[in-house]
Amino acid sequence: WIKHFDPRREELVDGYPDATVKFVKLELEVALPDPSVTMKLYELNFQSARLTDIFTKSARVRTHPTVSNPSTQKISADQLIAVDQILDLTAYLQKDGTLNYNLPAGEWTILRFGHTTNGNTIHPASERAVGLEVDKFSKEALYHHLDSGVTKGIIERMGDLTGKTVVEMNIDSWEANCQTWTAKFPEEFEARRGYEMTKWLLALTGRFVESVDETERFLWDYRRTIGDLLADNFYGAFGDYIRPHGLKLSAEAPGIGIPIHGDHIQMLGKMDIPQGEFWLGGEPNEKYPQWPGGQENTKEAAVAAHVYGKEVVSCEAFTSFAHHDGFTQYPHILKPVGDRQFCKGMNEIVFHRYVHQPDEKVPGVGLGQFGLNLERTTTWWEPGREWITYLRRCQYMLRQGRFFADACYYYGQDVPSSTYFFSPGVLDDRTKMLPVLPKGYDYDVCDHTTFATMFVEDGFVALPSGMRYQYLVLPDHARYTPAALEKVAELVKAGATVIGRKPSRSPSLSGFADSDAQIQQIAAELWPKGKGERRVGKGRVIAGKSFEAILAADSISPDFQSGDDNVCYIHRKLKEGESYFVAYQEDQAKDLSLSFRVTGMVPEIWNPVTGEKVVVANYTDDGVVTTLPIKMDPFGSRFVVFRPGDTKNAVAKLTQDGHPVLLDGNGLRYTVWDNGTYAAEFADGANAEATVANIPAPEAVLLGWAVTFQEARGAPEGAIAFDQLISWTERPEEGIKYFSGTATYEKSVHISAERLQEDRRVWLDLGQVEQLAEVSVNGTSLGVLWKKPFKVDITDVVKSGANHVKIKVTNCWKNRILGDWKLPADQKITWTLYPFYHDDKDAPLMPSGLLGPVRLLSAELITFKP
Repeated sequence: WIKHFDPRREELVDGYPDATVKFVKLELEVALPDPSVTMKLYELNFQSARLTDIFTKSARVRTHPTVSNPSTQKISADQLIAVDQILDLTAYLQKDGTLNYNLPAGEWTILRFGHTTNGNTIHPASERAVGLEVDKFSKEALYHHLDSGVTKGIIERMGDLTGKTVVEMNIDSWEANCQTWTAKFPEEFEARRGYEMTKWLLALTGRFVESVDETERFLWDYRRTIGDLLADNFYGAFGDYIRPHGLKLSAEAPGIGIPIHGDHIQMLGKMDIPQGEFWLGGEPNEKYPQWPGGQENTKEAAVAAHVYGKEVVSCEAFTSFAHHDGFTQYPHILKPVGDRQFCKGMNEIVFHRYVHQPDEKVPGVGLGQFGLNLERTTTWWEPGREWITYLRRCQYMLRQGRFFADACYYYGQDVPSSTYFFSPGVLDDRTKMLPVLPKGYDYDVCDHTTFATMFVEDGFVALPSGMRYQYLVLPDHARYTPAALEKVAELVKAGATVIGRKPSRSPSLSGFADSDAQIQQIAAELWPKGKGERRVGKGRVIAGKSFEAILAADSISPDFQSGDDNVCYIHRKLKEGESYFVAYQEDQAKDLSLSFRVTGMVPEIWNPVTGEKVVVANYTDDGVVTTLPIKMDPFGSRFVVFRPGDTKNAVAKLTQDGHPVLLDGNGLRYTVWDNGTYAAEFADGANAEATVANIPAPEAVLLGWAVTFQEARGAPEGAIAFDQLISWTERPEEGIKYFSGTATYEKSVHISAERLQEDRRVWLDLGQVEQLAEVSVNGTSLGVLWKKPFKVDITDVVKSGANHVKIKVTNCWKNRILGDWKLPADQKITWTLYPFYHDDKDAPLMPSGLLGPVRLLSAELITFKP
């Protein structure tokens, strides 16, 4: 806020009696959240007009792609600088800094341009590594850096192990602020843009050269050149440096939040393994209100992999900030977060973070307040193996075949350009691409490099990567040069369907002023007049219609439907068949009806939690979509795989006592939990029936558990009698109340012979578990239950009569850390590098232990014979 401005005061300049100067009294009143924060004032201008938002348009400040929106400023003619009135005086600048040139009569403004480091140093880094950031627009500078630093050293020291043991190098997210220049920038600019830039440098100061429009066009070319240099001379050159040694390059290029002016897909396309990142969400924190959590850019890395033909889509995974983790995370609540990213295209998890522990302190060394606290000292490290197995199964399956999408958006040639990222309440990657593709259809985004390689195959737009799309979309915000529109014309005439607004101008100064005329001429040949559709050659161009209307007119049903907004999916085409990963995002069980745009194939359900695969018999195929019912557990996920097979035994309807029912089964063999008469109606009209009686009712396991707590964690030694299954935090013993680790529950459980009759299965249901449980019966481990429902089939390891049941329950570190804040230093059990909860010692404890109720359940297997 300008508090006071007084331009009237004139004073003599001391030592120059013939000169006067106007002084401006300027007082600024600024409201800062923290008065100790230093405010930077970049410029006070009292002279000519300046382009609005020049700091972002000249790439000095990070920004969003909207920076390419042309200015609507109205500037008087006397504020415009003609190019032919700009003199390049570089040759007349003397070594001592003086200028030796006789200027023509008149008023002149002399501007001196130079370049130097902006002072950005490498961070975070050890003291030995502190130094200036490398010039990332210069391949020569980069190679000098790699030759002189650890990169070449690692390659040489590893010797024959390079490319075998050391197989990949990674560049983390861009955290170096903005770079705007390199020594060879003018030469690079002219080679890429086709004109000499020196006289246009004035535009970088915000002055208007020739016109507002032409100034904007030059600045667009300037940013575009920055994007190309970053992609070619940093990310591309880095890959070229290490690949001859058998190494692959992965990178968050450039990372989340559009931190640098660049073409994101172009940069990610330079990677062997494109990488995104996603963060944990959490409750708002008063201390850190600016960290909402949950942001991610997975889709951007995924689309880059798809269009450039990369198999692996990597993600920095489960990154957190202080209060979003704090040793409170465990597999069941982490699962839906990872599942969402799988559905956006991720198929490789790189945990943020794992720290190698130098000693046995627990939880031990961390990365300060950042990152998922996951290492060998995590309480659930050993039982958590089952979750890791789940992730491995998903990653393997999501690398099979190729991604399927109905549309590819060409986002144009702007810099910065981004597929956008997700941030709660701020940005949604899907709705930023207009027109918006409805839910149930998936999409890719391509950059100008891959777009140039696009061709038409059987009416689909296709890429050398193998991707094929029904539609090519030119989103509303996309800008492109005449060459790109010529490519659009080529695709349309060959049979492509193109959707988008009719363009009228080029954003570039290259080829000006003929470029706009070229754009308008090509557009006139392709686009309909007004809204509608126009056939050109073998293809067509559609404008002014919603995607819903287009899809309805083309009779293209959703690729996937669930009727529930809490279900996400991803589809991959296999060599023989189709694979869908479906993830339910609610912490409760639900019966769902899933529809897939697949016909003539037999569906199978693959459970990545258990590794089980079953053939589905209960489904309908109407010739357009295949629909099947499925029981989904809390935060459940399944792969639905369609493969060629015999469809004659498809079950159109299942009933129990005449009412529709959903049953779990493999083929025509089903598991039922209740008595009744079950019937199957087959698609060919045949019927089958099975009657079930005398299934034993659920039985509560008697209380009275002996509980033994892990040693050296503060709990009492020996077996403790638990007459009730309550949270450890409700126990009176301080050592149990604040216990973190593993406790073992044991007791003898009686099982009746009735439960073990032929075709019956007996299950142990643990009820509520906080947070993981490993179940053993009669000395045989039945694995770890790490997510709801916490129940396991024990039929094959039990006998009629007494059975020994052992349940090892593990919780998280938070409770013990809170308990230790109440203890003297020499009595503390935990040690952390970052003082979690130091300012919040009264934070609530996490429910822990086996809470039950523990029950015995019985089911019966029935088989329908058509």
